[in-house]
Amino acid sequence: MRSHGRDNSVKWKLAGLLLALLLLVGAPITRAEPAWAPAISFRPDLVITWAVYGGRDVSGKMIGDYAVTCTTTEVSARGYRYSCSFTYPASIHGTQSVSANDVRSATRVTAYVKDGDNTAAGQVSFLRLSDAMFTGLRAGKQTPFEFTGPDNPGTFQKTGEDDLTVLLNDREATIHTLRARSPDGGTFWVLDDAAFPLLVKGNYAWKWTLVSVNDLKAVDARMVESLRKTGAATTHAILFAFNSAELTAESKPVLDGVADYLHTAATVRLEVQGHTDNLGGPRFNQDLSFRRAKSVRSYLMAKGIAGNRLVARGFGYAKPVADNGTPEGRSRNRRVVFQLLIP
Repeated sequence: MRSHGRDNSVKWKLAGLLLALLLLVGAPITRAEPAWAPAISFRPDLVITWAVYGGRDVSGKMIGDYAVTCTTTEVSARGYRYSCSFTYPASIHGTQSVSANDVRSATRVTAYVKDGDNTAAGQVSFLRLSDAMFTGLRAGKQTPFEFTGPDNPGTFQKTGEDDLTVLLNDREATIHTLRARSPDGGTFWVLDDAAFPLLVKGNYAWKWTLVSVNDLKAVDARMVESLRKTGAATTHAILFAFNSAELTAESKPVLDGVADYLHTAATVRLEVQGHTDNLGGPRFNQDLSFRRAKSVRSYLMAKGIAGNRLVARGFGYAKPVADNGTPEGRSRNRRVVFQLLIP
C-alpha cells in the first residue's frame, strides 16, 4: 500500500511538472509596457532630480557629488523653459529657455550650468533632447550629440536598450531607455519616448543618474489617496532652499492639495515629519528637519487649517530610507512624511 501511494505521488508530481512546462512553452512572451508611458508626459510642473558623481566646473576643477533638481515652468509650441537648483557643493541656481526650433533640430546639450539665465541658441537640455537626436539614436545611426564646455562626445550611437528603476511620482517604477556610446568611450541612457527623450543617465567625464520625476498634480492626488487609505503619505516633491526651511514655489501645489484634503476631513490630525540627509552633522540636521516640518505646518495653517490639527516633528537623518553615502541616496532621504495622529 505505501509503495503504491508513493508511485501515485511521483506520477502526479511528474504530470504537474509536464503541465507547467507545456504552459510555459505555449505561453506567448510579451514585454511589459514601461510604467512611464501611461503615467507622465513632458509638461509644466514636473520636478526632476538627478544625482551627480564627480561633478566638475567648466574649467575642469573637481566640485564633487551633489544633486540637481529641475522644474519645468513652460512646455508649449514655443518650446520649453525650466529652473534648476544644484545642492552643495555646486550651489547653483539657474534657468534656461529652449526654442521650438532647437527642440526640433539642436545638436548641443547644456552640460555646464551657471547662476542666472543659461539660454543660448542651438542648445537643448538634459530634460529633453532634440527630435533630431532622438530620431537618429532610435534608428541606430551615428548621431550628432555635443555638450557645452570642454568635454564633448561629438556623436553617439545606440548599442542596446535597458530598463531602469527610478522614483516616479514618489513610487518606484521601471522606465525603458536606449543605451548609446560615444567615440570617446562615454555611455548614455535616453528615455525611449519620442515626446520626452530625457537624458536619464550618463557615464562620462562625470557620472549622473536620474533619481526621481514628480508630476506635482499626480503627487498631490497620490498623497491624498494614501492619506485616506493608510493614514500616511511620503513625498520628495516638497522642496526647500538649500540648508533652509524656506519652501520653494514648486512645493506649494502639493501642500495646497493636502490643505484641501484636511478641509474635507475635518476631524483628521496629522504629524508633519521632516527628514534630511546626513550632510552637516546630527545637531544641524535635527534642527533643520524640525524647522522644515514647522514651515510646512505654517503653510497649511495659512490655508485655514487649525494649528491644533498639525504637529511638527524633525527626525534629522535618524530614519534613512537609502544610503547617505551617495547623492542618489541623500536625495531619497530628504523627504516630508504626513502621519495620521490617533486621538
